Amino acid sequence: MSSTPHLSISLSPHLTALALIADALAGRRRGLPEVWRRALSSGVGGLGHEAVRPLAAPGRSIAPDSLVPLSPVNGDVSVQEQLSALRDLPPDGLIADLERTFGRGLPPVRWRPAAERPARWLHGYAGAVADVWKSAEPLWRRARPLLDREVERVGVATVRGGPELLLASLTSRIVYGERGLLIHGTERDRHELGNRKIVLVPLLIGPVRADLLCALDQPMTMSMLATDMMIAPSGLTYHCDRLRAGRLITRERRGREVWIARTGRAEELLELFRR
Repeated sequence: MSSTPHLSISLSPHLTALALIADALAGRRRGLPEVWRRALSSGVGGLGHEAVRPLAAPGRSIAPDSLVPLSPVNGDVSVQEQLSALRDLPPDGLIADLERTFGRGLPPVRWRPAAERPARWLHGYAGAVADVWKSAEPLWRRARPLLDREVERVGVATVRGGPELLLASLTSRIVYGERGLLIHGTERDRHELGNRKIVLVPLLIGPVRADLLCALDQPMTMSMLATDMMIAPSGLTYHCDRLRAGRLITRERRGREVWIARTGRAEELLELFRR
């Protein structure tokens, strides 16, 4: 992608539900606590588990737009609206979507069951979203103040540093420069955005950072954390930088050692998953 990125921010709960599905049902770990993983998985029926199997394909990031039928580009979209759009999507619409995504002919093996029985897939996927959201909605409501503060933080960072600096600060996998926006680890392809926006959805922690926060039941030095987490010091510094930017940890130098501690905001976040 070589066009200048235009950013928007969305608190689309359906994308949260999709991330939970990918973690709890498809095995693509996103830092979800094991107790939530088990609860969400047990609350989804067999047809729902079958429908989300394509999301488990390792190293694959491209998926049909039908996973998110209503784009959050123009603002937040409720789960109920997304479910209605999924249930109203005709089977031929899913087939056309698969062709737009993967080209004509047979889609990748993981998506062939959806292409062969599109109505069944749509029914199963909508059911999985509804079942997961039934369990996750109370958590989402409790987390809303934290998410609102994250949106404010990202908005300020965009104004102060511009979209290029903000995108570069999200993860080491993203680089913005003369060649455009490069995202490492996805399929090799090139896309021109034109006037389309990149939609950012707040995600406070990922698998490594979730484990890191959980390990900080009491303040620890960087060397203690590196040993406990079995992470190279350079990698630990990167993750700590991101957590500090999100105001989830503090760092304090005492002599030769740097001590890390959770903030009150991090305690609130972790408490959401313990309830």
